[in-house]
Amino acid sequence: MLASMQLLWAISSTILLHGQLYSGAGPLIRLPMRREIVNSSFARYGLVANLSVNKQNLGVLVHTETPLMFFVSNFFYSYEYCLESVYGCFFCYEGECNVTRRSTEVTFRDGLTISVLVSTGSLDISEQDRPIISFGSLLNFIHGSVERVPSSVLGLGFPQNRPLFRTPLINQLVRDPSGYIKSRSFSLYLESGSLTRGEVLLGGVDPDKFIGPLALMPVFGEGHWMLHVLAVYVGGGSRRQAGLHVVLDTGTNGIYTPAKAREDLITLIKAGVEKPIDIRLNGGVYEVDCVDRNYLPTIQLSLEGVGGKVSMEVPQENYVEELASSGACTLLFLENTEGFWRIGQNVVPGNYFSFDFDKKQIGIAKVKP
Repeated sequence: MLASMQLLWAISSTILLHGQLYSGAGPLIRLPMRREIVNSSFARYGLVANLSVNKQNLGVLVHTETPLMFFVSNFFYSYEYCLESVYGCFFCYEGECNVTRRSTEVTFRDGLTISVLVSTGSLDISEQDRPIISFGSLLNFIHGSVERVPSSVLGLGFPQNRPLFRTPLINQLVRDPSGYIKSRSFSLYLESGSLTRGEVLLGGVDPDKFIGPLALMPVFGEGHWMLHVLAVYVGGGSRRQAGLHVVLDTGTNGIYTPAKAREDLITLIKAGVEKPIDIRLNGGVYEVDCVDRNYLPTIQLSLEGVGGKVSMEVPQENYVEELASSGACTLLFLENTEGFWRIGQNVVPGNYFSFDFDKKQIGIAKVKP
């Protein structure tokens, strides 16, 4: 069962730090967040935040590629399953929530299909502040004909053309008459390490949590938190490609690239290791012996910033995962066919990221030790 938690409500004034104005610094809604295994069948990691709805403590997967919010619910899943799930379940008790009678079906880009009942309940910011929000209560979670391990999701992506579940949570909180947050922005961070803790902050940033100032980058295109990559550096080598873009997708575990880009990246890594090690392809996934992982180089992405270049480092701690009891470690470089890179939550540890919907900007800084 999920441990009890508190949802923190922080009020702060506009902050000027290192010459940079943080107008979205308050008020903030703070949600505790941790990186943990969310699917024990194949050790998939995720960013899980805690929040309270109708005085029920729930876990949610923090997902920057969808605007939808939905919870595993007791409408379809058993009480025993709910107790064992890392997310828990939302129980809709008579008189405390409202649900539609007809289900809504949503299909995601990877073929995952969910069915939900559109629901309403209170977000428990404090004993006095409990705004009514809308979300989905999950009925099923299917990929093709196979039922997947279900997730509850806090969607922090751009709104879609068709407003499923009415309005994304950020917009609901900004538009509420009580003005629980003032800015259509959020930020998140994790301490360094594999199983680490941090926060999601709805409404802005907390400069006390990072080594300022934030390096700001423009978001390209529509519908994604997409950045422009100028170059990729590994050791003494580099790769430059015109028009290369990367999407920050915290719902993904790994770094997904087109096939040729992955080959080029592995070539740079092999050339940049501190000593020769065996980097082998096994079933479509690159592996190394875990005893050799410390010899792997740091990858540096040079990104287009606001008024200059921004560097984001990805050390081996953030792109290597150990396989249980095998002695082998997986390099989290996987193929996609999208034509751009997709970087998952594994790059978050040690970093502070800010996301601003209206300015269409992402900021990055190192987390304070």
